[in-house]
Amino acid sequence: MFSKFGQKIIWLGLFIAIGILCPPSQAIAQDELTADKVKGKAKAQYAEALTHYRMQRYESAIEVLDKLLNSKPKLVDAWLLRANAYLDLRNYAAAEADFEQAINLDRNYYWRGIFDLGRAEQMQKKYDEAIAHFEEYAKNEKLKPAQRREVTREIANALFSREAVKNPEIFVPQRLSDSINTPALEYLPSLTADGDNLVYTVNADGQEDFYVSHRDKGGWRKGRPIAALNTRKDEGAQQISADGRTLVYAADYGAGGLGNFDIYMSEVRQARWTKPLNLGAPVNSSAWDSQPCLAADGQTLFFSSERPGGLGGRDIWMSKRDSDGQWSNPVNLGAPVNTPDNEQAPFFHPDGHTLYYMSNGHPGMGGADLFFSKIDEDGHWSQPQNLGYPINTPADEGALVVSTDGRTAYYASDQSTVPGGRYNLDIYTFEMPLAARPGPVTYAKAIVFDNDSRRRLEARVEVFDVQSASKLREIASSSNGEFLICLPAGHNYALNVSKDGYLFHSEHFALSEVTSFDKPFTIEIGLTPIPEANQTEGELPGNKPVILRNVFFQSGSAALRPESIAELNRLRKLLEDHPALKIRIQGHTDNQGEADSNLVLSENRAKSVFNFLVDNGIDVTRLSYLGFGESQPIDTNDTPEGRQNNRRTEFVIVR
Repeated sequence: MFSKFGQKIIWLGLFIAIGILCPPSQAIAQDELTADKVKGKAKAQYAEALTHYRMQRYESAIEVLDKLLNSKPKLVDAWLLRANAYLDLRNYAAAEADFEQAINLDRNYYWRGIFDLGRAEQMQKKYDEAIAHFEEYAKNEKLKPAQRREVTREIANALFSREAVKNPEIFVPQRLSDSINTPALEYLPSLTADGDNLVYTVNADGQEDFYVSHRDKGGWRKGRPIAALNTRKDEGAQQISADGRTLVYAADYGAGGLGNFDIYMSEVRQARWTKPLNLGAPVNSSAWDSQPCLAADGQTLFFSSERPGGLGGRDIWMSKRDSDGQWSNPVNLGAPVNTPDNEQAPFFHPDGHTLYYMSNGHPGMGGADLFFSKIDEDGHWSQPQNLGYPINTPADEGALVVSTDGRTAYYASDQSTVPGGRYNLDIYTFEMPLAARPGPVTYAKAIVFDNDSRRRLEARVEVFDVQSASKLREIASSSNGEFLICLPAGHNYALNVSKDGYLFHSEHFALSEVTSFDKPFTIEIGLTPIPEANQTEGELPGNKPVILRNVFFQSGSAALRPESIAELNRLRKLLEDHPALKIRIQGHTDNQGEADSNLVLSENRAKSVFNFLVDNGIDVTRLSYLGFGESQPIDTNDTPEGRQNNRRTEFVIVR
């Protein structure tokens, strides 16, 4: 007659369409609603209350049941129905009292009532009582496998909750300003890596639209709709990429899709959002596919799906994009991330290791809780950790994102109210607990331009792991020459910027030993045009040196380290592609040690690069080398960072 009741929050229905939360099972399953066991004159009143309940008019149902129970105080069905109506209104104390009354009248009439009583107690943090009723319910040998798994999960939740409330996390959520939050509903925040752009969903009178707000020194500006992407159809669960140039989201555009919800992507080109592209198979399927998250590398997509092959319910899957732009067959993350229940709303932090998501399958406070898991270098996921109480509550917690620095989380909450006492969904921030923070990560934000004209340039940007020389990412700067690359700690990175007709530019980021970041890297990259073959030396454009920032030598020696090979091969290819080009390799040192020794060392290091190029097929007549020792510093010699900048190898164009 009665089934399990699902945890509900006021704004739950908002996310059902895009699948942020599973559709709630009512406290009474509609296919089991019946007045058959109610006899006589009471049957009409009970049926009236049942109709109100089915229409979610819970107060009206309670009003009818109050009158019915005044005349029929031993009608168990009426006590049970009113208890469930109170549950849906989140009046857990009243629900508890009514369940207890029904059970006292006939303990065996509706065995499920013992479980529901435990849930009402659990919502009031009466964990010992809840555990006792769950364990009593579990003794029923007639329970189906799904029911037994459910009660086992709730016992684990109550045990976890009992300890979690004794050790609460520091949690002081702060509502964002009225420039973002309005009397409408704001939710599903997503953030660019620099923290300056917030994309979120606004629901006004049932119409969901994407909005964006930019942050400056004065705070968040007034949010504005993304007109190029907003439609009258169902779409949402959006996430902006780390660099702010790609938006992935879920939508149901009807016959144009593969399933009832598919994943779409739009990119910024020429300062405009492109027409959304359905990612198609194999990312999308005939099943429900939603809640996409594009990793900071731009090549890895996480999403939630109900497709076959998972562990059950909704699972988190992952797909990778190859060099041709094709997405691979999605891989289920498997245990321990996924469970036979529901895992949703993945957010993969730019540190490249930490996944935040919501699940009702791991021990928690009840409902869907927020968890995190970390992937190691071998591809193994750690046991998921609950974010703790009171971040998680007995209700369902929605999606969240975490800033690049790992300190601030953004999420939606219905803590605020609007005139009339109605709950209102707004976007909040809170400080992440230390134990739940991701690894250190920073970013490089750059502008690429022509060194002569200062005109902004679209250029190719490549990031390499210095140690392995493996390419980690390749992108293009935008039409205005800008790009942003996330750089997790734990590796040393080589960044190369190139464009046809220009000398390349390299940067080096030594982050293998870094444990925290004070500020990101902001770089201006001027590319020097390659001179025409018939130009004379006087016509060369400034003859500005190009620093080879990823050429390394053994300490105090001119012996090249293996990590230098990638950069030297880049220089070799430049010379091969431009056979008329002649260069001089120049060596420099800091001012530590004897000046004469530094001069010799700088020349020997320049000669090592010269020898590498000759040994790899470059005509010796196109090359020369020279050492300057400590005589031409480009930075102070009073700091380790300055001395490191002065120890450099570079080249200039000569005739």
